[in-house]
Amino acid sequence: MIKRGMDKKGFELAINTVIAMILAIVLLAFLVVFFTMGSQNFLDTVKGFFSHSNVDSVVNSCNIFASSNFQYKFCCEKQKVKYYDNEKKAEGEFTCNQLINRSFVSGELGTIDCSGVSC
Repeated sequence: MIKRGMDKKGFELAINTVIAMILAIVLLAFLVVFFTMGSQNFLDTVKGFFSHSNVDSVVNSCNIFASSNFQYKFCCEKQKVKYYDNEKKAEGEFTCNQLINRSFVSGELGTIDCSGVSC
């Protein structure tokens, strides 16, 4: 008698194909992000996920707010900042305006006059 059942080789082939397709989609997404963001920006973004400090990323976003004259975002919206204070990990929430005179901020931070902005 001949058993009519599921051919296991065919089933394994289908699983392997699905796994290969998933890996190909992930690789394609990685390449798209890499080439659209530029390699340096991409590497800076990836470093932000693996290090404690995100001060440089926050300063970059604050500079974008300042150059675009987004007064409310610059003066009122708080961002979570992770930094080192005396060799110890610390974090806090600051507006871009509050970050201007902080000792842990490295690099130049743009400014906006916040006197006319009500938060």
